Amino acid sequence: MRPKTSTQMVLDRKATLRHLCGQSIVFEPGVPVGVPPQMIKSAIGMGAKVHDGDTPDLSEEEHKQPNAGPVDPEERMEEIVKVVSEMIERNNREEWTGTGVPKVQRVTELVGYKVQKQEIVDAFAMARNNPEEVVETGE
Repeated sequence: MRPKTSTQMVLDRKATLRHLCGQSIVFEPGVPVGVPPQMIKSAIGMGAKVHDGDTPDLSEEEHKQPNAGPVDPEERMEEIVKVVSEMIERNNREEWTGTGVPKVQRVTELVGYKVQKQEIVDAFAMARNNPEEVVETGE
């Protein structure tokens, strides 16, 4: 038996659900729409109801979202600056691009969530300009 790939849901108004996974769904009033498993919680959050009477399985494992990191921009930047500062101290050339900027993939691995290139560039500038404020010595 194949696992269910989508759940039919209905909304009482016209709306578009855009999800972090890159998918979007357009709801028309009273018209059932197939909702993929990772979007069910978001659809329910905007008021959609299950059309066929089945209760969707909302187990965390199936609907787990990738770690997007802190929502607060200041907290996010602090974490990235800390990682970049540690990279500066280590000075491992495998972690740097040819232009002398930390590699996006490496910073993403170290912080544990997806980081944008511009965030790294900004964090690198902050770490270079204020090394005494950024690097924690553990004292």
